[in-house]
Amino acid sequence: MTPQTDRLWGGTLTSVQLDPVRHECQLHVDLLEDGANSTHVLRCRGVTEFHFFNEIPEPWSYAEVTEVHADYDSAAHCWRLETVLWSESAGIVLRCVDFEVRTDTTP
Repeated sequence: MTPQTDRLWGGTLTSVQLDPVRHECQLHVDLLEDGANSTHVLRCRGVTEFHFFNEIPEPWSYAEVTEVHADYDSAAHCWRLETVLWSESAGIVLRCVDFEVRTDTTP
């Protein structure tokens, strides 16, 4: 079963935690849906690549998660996750062995 990342779309990226010793990365995304706040945590394990890029010259007041795509590379036995921030000109790309999306909903 492929983990779902669509529920992260349209949220606000509030933090990125990279642990190079444990080869783990977590992206925290906040959403407001139907009057309820929720925090989604994209947790990646076995991280072998992490890349942030930004070609948008203006400063941001927040980081919108426009899209998140997950593709499995069977030859490399890893996932490639691409997070688009605002546009194709900014984002985070990482490779990892596996990942999960957890949700914490607050009324």
